[in-house]
Amino acid sequence: MKSMKTPRGIQLELNFNGVEGNRFKEHLDNGNFTVLIEMHSPPGNTKAEDAFEIGSEMEYTVSARTKVFASLAFTDRWSYPDAMDVVEYASTICQQEKDRHILFLSGRNRSLDEIRHAAGHALNEGFRNIVPVSGRSRKEDTLRDLNGRKTFFTESILSLQALNKDRGKNLHLGTVVNPYQYTVCSSLAQTSKFMKKALCGATFAISNYGWDLKKLQELRCSLFRRGLTIPLLGGFMMLTPDYAEEICAGKVPGVRLSPDLQVMLRQEAMHSSAQFEAAQLRRLQIHAAGARFLGCSGIILSHVSTAAQAEILLRRIEEALEEFSCFEEYLEAYNEYYGRLNMAPYPYQFYAFNDLLKKLYTAELPEIASVEFPEQTLFTSLRIELLEKLCGNAHIFPASERLFTKKLLAGCRSCPSCRLPLTSFVCPERCPKKMANGPCGNVQVDGRCIHTEKECIFAEMIRYAAEKNDFAAIEEIIAPQTGN
Repeated sequence: MKSMKTPRGIQLELNFNGVEGNRFKEHLDNGNFTVLIEMHSPPGNTKAEDAFEIGSEMEYTVSARTKVFASLAFTDRWSYPDAMDVVEYASTICQQEKDRHILFLSGRNRSLDEIRHAAGHALNEGFRNIVPVSGRSRKEDTLRDLNGRKTFFTESILSLQALNKDRGKNLHLGTVVNPYQYTVCSSLAQTSKFMKKALCGATFAISNYGWDLKKLQELRCSLFRRGLTIPLLGGFMMLTPDYAEEICAGKVPGVRLSPDLQVMLRQEAMHSSAQFEAAQLRRLQIHAAGARFLGCSGIILSHVSTAAQAEILLRRIEEALEEFSCFEEYLEAYNEYYGRLNMAPYPYQFYAFNDLLKKLYTAELPEIASVEFPEQTLFTSLRIELLEKLCGNAHIFPASERLFTKKLLAGCRSCPSCRLPLTSFVCPERCPKKMANGPCGNVQVDGRCIHTEKECIFAEMIRYAAEKNDFAAIEEIIAPQTGN
């Protein structure tokens, strides 16, 4: 085992070598399948020595792999409200080869200037791979706190835009996308947001956690259709019986299981813990091999609790990548494993393409599915038509201009600056997290907001784009943030 070192203090050592020494980027560029192990920052009152003890064995385990390239992915403000600073935590654990790992930077209760500062700190410490995220909703978040800005979120799109402008040649910027949406509007809203992120400098992507390989292939086909070749890493979980039950009960925002898969997991949980773990290991093997065949550049694994478990997982994934000689052989094993199990959460089963997971579609695209958008009500169409005529240039005038009209027709809430023409005449202040450029990853399976139980405002924007037959605007226009 790697000898333990005393953790050094955090130093702002200038280190601007650019991305040419970036191991993570080099492996993605060379097509080497990459496995990321997620690490959550511990509570803020954790001593540096204890933090080092927690993560050093995991760091050694991933760095020692030779058959697959493995790295750590440090999450930010995820598990604990008072979590240790992610750059400080990662720097404590990673003594060398910091360019092989990635750091998430959360916009939760962090301004754009603070995100810039954190990214600069990470770069000075030697980290090159940064994934800005808007921030995760938590059970304790209340509408009062969100509306009063006691809890606020800086959008990942704006963070990407700023970091790409500030340090584009030195940082390798990634993003997160949630392909596991099963209504027309929710699915297209996520894809549209992803396109904006690509415009703002994202050069690799990580999917939300899910099990539906059709949705991963759907995302790959959607990117190919738009001429986008960004490397994608699929997100999967190593489940325990307790955590599986939490997800089945709908207690984990943004992560969902189909009813069929819930039944399967609950049946597995009835056996011994060793049998349950064996079932999850095989499931991860099936999905890791599938992700590679479907064109993913790697995977990211969450809820890996110990270095010993990480060692087992990495070995099993290496075995899975060598197990199948072709996609047809893999598909036979996948269908045998899942049988007739439906991975979509009935009755919400929208897929953008037909016949997914039937072939690889390397030189062609599957047939685009027939899409029926929910119709706008007559009142909504008239309201938007009036807003277009009366407030079509509202973003270039003072926010007080025609305020009564905007309040009456759009429910505006006296923003410091108006963004209605940039957001399809839907006021982004109606979103509890104040997202203006796309939905968060926590939208419920039926398209409702987890905070208000109302339809996500971006579903309205998709219907508006469909009515105008113009999706370019919602994929290209970046609305600024009005402040925290």
